[in-house]
Amino acid sequence: VMLRRSKDQVLSLPPKLRSWLPVEVPRSTGAREVRAVVNLLLGQSRDAGSSPEGGQAGVRIQLLALLTKARQQLAVAKVPATLDFVTGAVEQGEKVIVFSCFDAPLQTLAKTLGEAAVLLTGITPVRKRQALVDSFQSDDGVRVFLANIVAGGVGINLTAASQVVFNDLDWVPANHWQAEDRAYRIVQTRTVHVAYMVGR
Repeated sequence: VMLRRSKDQVLSLPPKLRSWLPVEVPRSTGAREVRAVVNLLLGQSRDAGSSPEGGQAGVRIQLLALLTKARQQLAVAKVPATLDFVTGAVEQGEKVIVFSCFDAPLQTLAKTLGEAAVLLTGITPVRKRQALVDSFQSDDGVRVFLANIVAGGVGINLTAASQVVFNDLDWVPANHWQAEDRAYRIVQTRTVHVAYMVGR
């Protein structure tokens, strides 16, 4: 009976709507790193065999490092568009969760939004995390919950939000769905809008 009731509750949730929003970023964003990736893949890099790990393992490590650097640059480049979107939602009376894989975009957003936002990253002490959640859930002055997708993407309830924004994307799509569901939980009574900022 308990299982049936839970299923009924889940099925009666309001809709969750996803949208992918194109964001203009400078064409040069991450271009050098992407060129280096292509050269590595084609075996044309002078550094391809000079990694201390050597061989294919060294190339894989270099590829990952270069792609991560390009992703981070892209994440930072999308911050103005994310800020514009979040500010508009807050002005309409919404509470918003913003996820990023990187701390730099979150720190910039936190500095700009000031006391209207709380920030949860991997370095946030565990003992302080629930206080941040409680503040977002119950304090009307706190409109934005900024979180690293790993640190804030699981295990917390943020149902005060009806907007979820991904400034940038994780390697693993399942991490996005987990993070979306911080707002999309059994006690949610409103439609949850999820926006993914996607560089053109």
